[in-house]
Amino acid sequence: MPTARLPRPPAARTTVRALVALVLAVVLAAGVVPGPGRSLAPEPAGAQTTLRGIRNVDVRLDTLTVPTGSSEYKSSPALADLDGDDRPEVVVAAPNGTVTAFRVADGGVRWRRSLGRTAIQASPVVTDVDNDGRVDVVVATMDGRVLLLDGQSGGVKRTFRQGAPLFCPAGVDCRPDGFYATPVVADVNGDGRKDIVAPSYDHTVYAWSWGGTLLWRSYLYDTLWSSPAAVDLDKNGTTEIVLGGDIYAGNPLGLPQGGLLWVLNGRNGARFPGYPRSLPGQTIWSSPAIADIDGDTRPDVVVGTGTNGPFGDGAAARRLWGFTLADRRDLPGWPVSMPGRVVNQPAVGDIDNDGRPEVVAGTEGGYVVALEHDGARKWATCNYSSTSQCPGSPNLPTHGGVAIADVDDDGNQEVISALSPRLRVYRGYDRQLEADHLLTDYGTLGPTSVAAIGEINGSTVIAQSYFYRVGGHGGQARAGDLVRTTLLTTDRPLCAEDWPGFKRGPARDSLVPPRPPWNPFPCARPFVAQQYRDLLGRELDTAGATFWAGRLRTTWSGARVVAGFLNSGEFGVVAAPVSRLHLGLKGGPPIDGAEVRDQMQRLRDGESLASIAEGILASGPWARETDDQLVTRAYFTLLRRAATASERSAALAAITARGRAAWYADLSQTTEARTKTDDRVQVIMIYVGLLARGPDQGGWDYWAPRAETGTPVQRLISLFLNSGEYRNRVL
Repeated sequence: MPTARLPRPPAARTTVRALVALVLAVVLAAGVVPGPGRSLAPEPAGAQTTLRGIRNVDVRLDTLTVPTGSSEYKSSPALADLDGDDRPEVVVAAPNGTVTAFRVADGGVRWRRSLGRTAIQASPVVTDVDNDGRVDVVVATMDGRVLLLDGQSGGVKRTFRQGAPLFCPAGVDCRPDGFYATPVVADVNGDGRKDIVAPSYDHTVYAWSWGGTLLWRSYLYDTLWSSPAAVDLDKNGTTEIVLGGDIYAGNPLGLPQGGLLWVLNGRNGARFPGYPRSLPGQTIWSSPAIADIDGDTRPDVVVGTGTNGPFGDGAAARRLWGFTLADRRDLPGWPVSMPGRVVNQPAVGDIDNDGRPEVVAGTEGGYVVALEHDGARKWATCNYSSTSQCPGSPNLPTHGGVAIADVDDDGNQEVISALSPRLRVYRGYDRQLEADHLLTDYGTLGPTSVAAIGEINGSTVIAQSYFYRVGGHGGQARAGDLVRTTLLTTDRPLCAEDWPGFKRGPARDSLVPPRPPWNPFPCARPFVAQQYRDLLGRELDTAGATFWAGRLRTTWSGARVVAGFLNSGEFGVVAAPVSRLHLGLKGGPPIDGAEVRDQMQRLRDGESLASIAEGILASGPWARETDDQLVTRAYFTLLRRAATASERSAALAAITARGRAAWYADLSQTTEARTKTDDRVQVIMIYVGLLARGPDQGGWDYWAPRAETGTPVQRLISLFLNSGEYRNRVL
């Protein structure tokens, strides 16, 4: 059994009858539209954080009638590196059927794609769907399509289409069309490849394989506005799909009209036992957020409601729900009464550094409310244009959301929200206003989307999209208006980012993992800096910080990053040969980590491997052995076999001609020696690299056999990274 320092791992809305036709824009203007009254100077905030405007990037709208299902603009932007240059683009999907990728660095258009006479309300999803090593963009349209776009060019790689309506009279289309909700991308059928799951206005949820095969279609009785999440809620290796829904009076389920929370089996779309759960009083248009809220290691869900007129705005509608998914039991202190309906998705993050998650949401009436894990109110603040307007104005139609991130690298996560034409940054633990920025001018319609948080060249970027009424006219957006995205920066690095955008960022997974990939550090940069110091023997440079932090923010685990460092040209090429020299003589512990590190540095500085081997051979029992005995030891320990007669003769001749150290160094570098020791050498390298010591006997006896019998190196690294010994060493 391993040392105690490193623990052993455990063996409705009521049916939409017709959609409102909205006269909106549709032809993308050529380039970035400046717009009148454009001012990007930061507003005074009276706190630490400064918001500086970078620029606006605009999509101009032209006349076309498109059904959107809402006069509000719901799509949230995505900040993600599309082309592998380690600098993010901002992806904007507009209600004119266009998707545009703007470069954050200069505001130029990297690509734009028109998807025809349709509208887009769903947020773009940015992730590598087809596992080709390059990110894709998934978008859903209001005419019943989900499209997979190439992230680098915007070209259409695949189109998934809504099917024929279910349970309608023959020849009659009795269902509305369109994907209002944002799809989720996850492996739902267990084949190791990502799939796409999208709820439709046509009352069904679709699941497609990345290659275009319809895996299943599940009928859920009423329109679906809520964007799904994917999680293995019972930890059986099968992914479930979680989403909100509507249900009408007199439904076949025998449930009261109002809202439902659905959980579907990811393999076949069947209802998970005990679901749907009825949440009466309002529809569930809000998108669920998944996290372990109460600390019992099981996934919980928090979700708001909707604004369907017939259900009104009573106490039941102003609830924020929280319960354990596996057994549907309300969390202690939940549901919580809110000052207004929560239509957007709540955000989850540790905003006070107590190691427990808080829940933060924007509400109607202009409030941002932060709740403790037990539902107790931590704070609430008015986030309307004038902070005096919230009291007494419960019906303010503020439908935007919040993001959570440490945008100024001060060790405390902030809450970022724009429920009106002002984007504000609040210190998470006490709601102190840190920054206040007017989004352009009087032409701005209050955002109903969520800001995206990212980083470029070591500085935090905040992207907020909204309708901009050119000329400052009244009412809703109309022909000639803009979808504007304002880009801001704090001129400070981005650190912790528990919820950096709608559905927790560009991948839109809506799921807070048990540990971030940079655990035990608060964010990516110090994690990478530690690997530079430990494994490369030097300080982190700007290019390295950008490269590795970008990968940790996308799909790379911390263990994958460390594995890359361990086998890099700077660490692996010196650590492996030195580790093999020790292993070939000793077979295992004791191996002095400090001695190995010193010898690695000498090899890095140009000393020959033979010279280092000479020092190792000079001490220990092998120093007193004859040449023949040394050959026997080295072959048995390094190659795990006896030397043949010809090999022994050649070895002794080489020792006579060149010396014991030169012969032994050469033997340790043969292909056979590398192959037969690679797994054990990896264990030594992990101990030396992460724990700054050699393996103890108990740890070696436990981990070396497992490494040789197929335990993935990244799993071993992950266990070390999450151990108390590693945390105590680096923090």
